[in-house]
Amino acid sequence: DTNDKLNCWHSAFAVVRIQDNFFEWAQICDCLILVIYQNGDFKLLVNDYDHDAEALRFLQQSVQRGEKDPRAMLEQGPFLQIWQDANKTYGVLDGDEKFISFLNFGSEALDNVSHILIFSDGLFIPAADPNQPDDFQTLVKLFLEGGLNNVKEFVRGLENSDPECKKYLRFKQHDDITAIAISF
Repeated sequence: DTNDKLNCWHSAFAVVRIQDNFFEWAQICDCLILVIYQNGDFKLLVNDYDHDAEALRFLQQSVQRGEKDPRAMLEQGPFLQIWQDANKTYGVLDGDEKFISFLNFGSEALDNVSHILIFSDGLFIPAADPNQPDDFQTLVKLFLEGGLNNVKEFVRGLENSDPECKKYLRFKQHDDITAIAISF
């Protein structure tokens, strides 16, 4: 029953199809596509992907109030609301046909493209302040210095330094990481 959002699994995706001098792409939710150019500049293909921000702000307030287990507080409100808002305020694949209105897609020229990164939110750099934008500059720097494994090791290092998820606010110690780099 796709009307019972708390009973549905939520999936996200990002895909590309390489053509001769361009690529087509599609994406939903917080799986992202980032293009890195030969000069080191980069472009994120979508900017409206952060449906967790309100719940993370609630988590930050719980930590600041000194709650013993702030993540348990999420079960009371904002985190459940995120699931309830699926395919209402943001899109996911959960069996609901309304996902189509949240599907992002397009095409991009391959001129001066060095890399296309396709990745899940587990590769995002953990942040102490949920009000700050995600740090894709650091992600790109780490990737260019040592590939996806370098980014993963950096992310896991921060997560391991904060097992209670209080310094780098997140819902669990480790999120799944799925990532592909296409290099030209």
